[in-house]
Amino acid sequence: YRELLADEPLPEASASCLFREYFPTKVAEAAGEDALRGHLLAREIATTMAVNRIVDNAGCSLFTEMATVTGRSYRDVAVAYLQARQLGGIGELMTEIYALEDKHRQEGVYRAMERLNFGLEDATFYLLGPIAEGGDLDSNKARELLARVVEFLPPSSRHRARYERHVEQLTEVGIPKELAEAAARTRFLLTILDTLELARVQGRDPEQVLRTRLAVSDAMRMSELQSAISRMELSSPWDGPAVQSLGRQLEFHAHKMTLLVEDSGVDQMIEAYGLSKVQKLIGQYLEGDVTVASLVMLDGQLRRLLPAMRQG
Repeated sequence: YRELLADEPLPEASASCLFREYFPTKVAEAAGEDALRGHLLAREIATTMAVNRIVDNAGCSLFTEMATVTGRSYRDVAVAYLQARQLGGIGELMTEIYALEDKHRQEGVYRAMERLNFGLEDATFYLLGPIAEGGDLDSNKARELLARVVEFLPPSSRHRARYERHVEQLTEVGIPKELAEAAARTRFLLTILDTLELARVQGRDPEQVLRTRLAVSDAMRMSELQSAISRMELSSPWDGPAVQSLGRQLEFHAHKMTLLVEDSGVDQMIEAYGLSKVQKLIGQYLEGDVTVASLVMLDGQLRRLLPAMRQG
């Protein structure tokens, strides 16, 4: 909290929303617009609301972990988290899920919130990276594509199989199907944000870019690999942040691969850049054990084979 106050203020739109949410509706109406605009502690209240919201949902370690891994400030972490939350409509989903809470659906609420937080943290990490700024992305388009993302998955897609498994896991513990589907789709939030950035930079139709982005990920078995990473048994608690970082780094490689796809398609891109060797390596890892060492080796292979990102 003190570090955020010592830094630049949060973006005005986010800070204003947080500040107003602090007051019950009747209190805000009774005080009037002039009193709210001139409140002497507006920044302190907004900052408190931001910190509480992030810590309540993601835990107090999020700031330290994200700042350490990305080299960004605590303010940057807070801004990226709030932007990702808004772009994906995560706040509205959280409200719906919390409304279900009763003694019979505690486990369902917990699992659904876990799904949302996984997607939200991955998207936050993405926005802290060198590719995109959350303020440049269209939240309406992000939400539209996120709501329709399953339409862009081929029937045989590994992404589809994993999505359907997550939906089934949530409905089995009492989450209504429509809400379970919305929660399960949040695992694609990072992909949607990357799609919008790629479309913006390349001047292309976002839907076409999304098809390509998902096809690249499917061809490289990214979904299976991420699933294996989530099940890894860690030899030390210190391995956790490293494993998460390496897993998220795969998405930056998928971004670069998508940029390289031309009219000849994904398979030709894989052949042109020697990525069939990486496909084989991933297959070997999936048949055996995915370890920290194997992820480091995979990351190194992709760094050598793929051109550096234009941003540096």
